[in-house]
Amino acid sequence: MKTVAMAAAVGAALACFGLAACSSSSASPQPTVITQAAAEADVPPAGTSPAAFGERRSVPGGLVIEVSEPKSITPSDTAYPASKRAVAFEITVTNEGNEEFRTDRFQVSATTDGHTARQVVDSTQGYAGSGDMPPVLAPGKAAHVTIAFAAPTEPVAVELRIEPADVSGGTADFAGQA
Repeated sequence: MKTVAMAAAVGAALACFGLAACSSSSASPQPTVITQAAAEADVPPAGTSPAAFGERRSVPGGLVIEVSEPKSITPSDTAYPASKRAVAFEITVTNEGNEEFRTDRFQVSATTDGHTARQVVDSTQGYAGSGDMPPVLAPGKAAHVTIAFAAPTEPVAVELRIEPADVSGGTADFAGQA
């Protein structure tokens, strides 16, 4: 009789353990699936917190965007709009996708201390803006563009937003001091 009672108790315990294991596994979140391209690129996706200048961000479609550390410049007399100081960046866009990327509506915007910053075009110093990109970026190719934005004379918090054309959810944000 003791053997039957003990077997029943062990069976009940195993059944309970089995149910607990089943219920805990069904309540646990699904594992994160990392695509091969994301794993190979090892680049955080767009839509996460802003990247620091010098880091890389990926956007849908296989584009990887990197923004250099900001460089303080004094715009030339021919720069438009006139500004005492500008903050310049080199932006590299690499097409790691399988399709061509059209750059004709590639947009870059900036804020300094939360205020919209105006792009400074200073061709004398090589800051022609995003219009200086090639019209099409083939798979496996990269393009570089230098761009500058007006900034106050003292150091400020700068945020840069890059929006590639026709990429849904594809903004890449960068932030830091300049």
